[in-house]
Amino acid sequence: MSKFSAALKVFAFFPPLLLLVCTIGAVACGKTVYVTVTATNTSSSTATASPATMAFVSNFNSGTISEFKRDITTGRLTRVGVVPAGSKKGPKGMAITPSNAFLYAANFGDGKIYEYSIGSDAVLTSLGSVSDGSGSGPSWIAIHPQGTFLWVTNFSNGTISTWSIGSTGMLTSVQTVTGLAGPLGLAVNSTGKILYVADNKAGLIYTFTINSSTGALSQNGLPVPSLPNLNGSPGLMTMDPTGSFLFTDDIANGVVSSFNISQGLSKRLQRQYAGWDRNRSTYFGDVCRDSEPRGREHMGLPDSEFGVLTTPISSGSVSNPTGLAVDPQNAFMYTADQGDGTVGIFEFNVACPTVVQVVCQIGTTASETSPPSDGSAPFDVVLTN
Repeated sequence: MSKFSAALKVFAFFPPLLLLVCTIGAVACGKTVYVTVTATNTSSSTATASPATMAFVSNFNSGTISEFKRDITTGRLTRVGVVPAGSKKGPKGMAITPSNAFLYAANFGDGKIYEYSIGSDAVLTSLGSVSDGSGSGPSWIAIHPQGTFLWVTNFSNGTISTWSIGSTGMLTSVQTVTGLAGPLGLAVNSTGKILYVADNKAGLIYTFTINSSTGALSQNGLPVPSLPNLNGSPGLMTMDPTGSFLFTDDIANGVVSSFNISQGLSKRLQRQYAGWDRNRSTYFGDVCRDSEPRGREHMGLPDSEFGVLTTPISSGSVSNPTGLAVDPQNAFMYTADQGDGTVGIFEFNVACPTVVQVVCQIGTTASETSPPSDGSAPFDVVLTN
């Protein structure tokens, strides 16, 4: 697995790094990669809500999860305690059901997914665990917006596992997608129809459609390079509350990128765009951009319709961040900082320190009071609604 660069300190919003052409399909110039799937069984889910304004941080070195209360006005965190989360050198990605009832944590070291119920005051109670297989290396988790399904990237064996979430929070296996190199980050859109997957080893972003009944995945189009002119190393991903932007940190190149997600065009406009210059292969969905700008201007459509990204803006100084979360109020962002065992706290649209910009770091807090000698190495941070 790639080591997380100490230079990963840049938080860039709206950079021109990647064209995600509509949430329903993607085309990569010169790369053709498809994966295979294997289906098993499924079930359904319901859950009751717990109080919001909580945060949880997975500590890779310690084998624990830290529990925090979160002030939605100031963004500040108050530590409540820690709970075991499998083997040390293991806990990585986490996810919370939309109802705030259950939390799940992937342990890279022992190949298990740990299940918890969320109580008042940010207290977690263990419900047990399920195995993703020996040597699978589960790394990241995403949950369907309705809380019915859960997906896990298994970095070591290049697979994505699909699970259904039962009414008690227990997981049931649904499907395994194979054929990736080293999948890491996951993000599901607000409608629950699209799942994005970052293949860290291959430098690609995959798009999958989600079966609404079973949670099974089907690859949608070809994966796209995570960076246009560099060998990308995409890591973890999250989406803003509006569903308009996909945020991805690039481990090797030390940037956090936002991708403006096109909401697509009507069939009429797709046909109009497809037909205006057939000789130059300019059509909706083509990211070979020699003539695409002329097509957009010809139709009088804004860049936002095509997912075109603007100039990046950088802010903050944190140590080897991996986890990244935007709060439901769209006011604060948090990072899990492996390098110094802290959680970074950022605020949107404030003076930083004197000029108002998109995001500004306002502080950090330690993830554990008594970490091991090699540090807690927090990997992920997740928030309740």
